Amino acid sequence: MLIDSNSYTIRDLLEHKNILSLFLAIDKIKTAEQFPILKEIPQEYFDELEKTTPEHLRALIREALVVFMRKLDVPEEEWHDVANKIMTRRFSGMFELLDGYSVTKTREEGRQEGRQEGRQEVAKDMLRDNEPIAKIVKYSRLDEATVLQMQAELEKQPA
Repeated sequence: MLIDSNSYTIRDLLEHKNILSLFLAIDKIKTAEQFPILKEIPQEYFDELEKTTPEHLRALIREALVVFMRKLDVPEEEWHDVANKIMTRRFSGMFELLDGYSVTKTREEGRQEGRQEGRQEVAKDMLRDNEPIAKIVKYSRLDEATVLQMQAELEKQPA
């Protein structure tokens, strides 16, 4: 039987209160920004899963959720807690364990932030070497106002 999950909302899928509906709901999450939707799953849904899920399928659920959380860049220690909760038959609240995880920063945003920090370090090094502002702007790819602000901050620091 083929199921087109695009034809259903997550709420529609969760009405079935079974493992298939959980997998289909998870599959609908494509970005980290959509992750909070899973925290809105009603307690009754997890209660039903706890009652009806056979032992041998818990490992499958665990593996699927680990893959899903890795895809969203959830830190290992956090998805490990969720996986343990599944294996001990405590589905309810498994996504609340991730409350401290910020899903607003995607992998690309993290890379861009890292590049920006690298540019700032280059600019600081060049400022310490008394390079001209125009040269620092060219090589760090920071705007002149940022470089001038960094220069002022460096001048305030004790030598």
